[in-house]
Amino acid sequence: MKKLSSIFSFKNLPYTLIVVIVVVFASQQLLTRSTAYWTYLYKNSNPKFDDGLRFAAVANGIDKNKKKALIMGASQARENVDIGALNNSFSNEDITFYNLGISQGQAVDFFMTKNLVMNTNPDLIIFVGDLNMISSPYMFTKLRLYFHPSIIYQWIEILGWRYLWEHKKETLHAFLGYIFPVYQFRESFGRILQNELAINILNKKRKPFKRFAYSGMRRKTIYEDLDNTLQSDKTDDIASPEEIAMNEALFERFIEGITDRGIPFIMIDAPYYKNAKETYFGEIYPGYDKYINSLSKRYNFSYYSDADTPIFDKEDFVDHTHLNAAGRRKFTTFLTEIADELFFDSHNNIQD
Repeated sequence: MKKLSSIFSFKNLPYTLIVVIVVVFASQQLLTRSTAYWTYLYKNSNPKFDDGLRFAAVANGIDKNKKKALIMGASQARENVDIGALNNSFSNEDITFYNLGISQGQAVDFFMTKNLVMNTNPDLIIFVGDLNMISSPYMFTKLRLYFHPSIIYQWIEILGWRYLWEHKKETLHAFLGYIFPVYQFRESFGRILQNELAINILNKKRKPFKRFAYSGMRRKTIYEDLDNTLQSDKTDDIASPEEIAMNEALFERFIEGITDRGIPFIMIDAPYYKNAKETYFGEIYPGYDKYINSLSKRYNFSYYSDADTPIFDKEDFVDHTHLNAAGRRKFTTFLTEIADELFFDSHNNIQD
């Protein structure tokens, strides 16, 4: 019998593998350029489990040619800000607000995502700050979700080769995810595919879209629990002085990349449950406040510490660091007033 001679023969296996890789890579490139693709992923993701995918979906789905404002920060940016209310408030300004909050976001994450953020051509960035982004050691479990190769040079420059070597496994996985988005968001893709199969084969109902991980008001009895668990919820996982220095350097480079482009930048500290800041961070908060104030003067941006924000009641919180629906309305109103005063009024005056 005549042997088959094709690209799929064992003899040509290396060529087959190359073709498969090229096809997969090309398909990914076509998909990731589609706004419909990112919109579908965002609408079918879950804010509790698919934060990295949601960040990429929002950022890649933004129209670069339209006026836009970005809300950035950790999970407090995602949970404490009502984007719908902001867009309604500024409907006459021909601008759209987008939320790019990152759950447990840290300085490393904001530095790595800087290029993606800048590629959206933002007209304004409002950053909801949190001390954890500077004081906590980096969570390498999420490196793959936000990875950019530029971080490798920063690690080597600031902390040396040993730091990179200690985390070589996570870095390798992150680099593969950077090349192949399917690998980067494999857990999220798996959940979405599983849900689609359940909907289309088992006739299960599609779950309603969730913008927030927490919603609604909590029972009043919860506030006694929040009082009692302040000390037990405290973490002693504080970054080393070298890691804090790295986080400060990376966050400064993140801000520098924004302000060098002439993009208005506003930073507002996230509110904390009563006594949570003192319990969680003790004596290190004044150093953080001093550091951010120094950056605001160096790079000429407005900074609102927690002393400048409205007073939040216990009933405004869903836990020690996140607001519920009532608190979200209060914080969004404050943010609206700040944006209107600092950006829109001055912008309109310049146009006039």
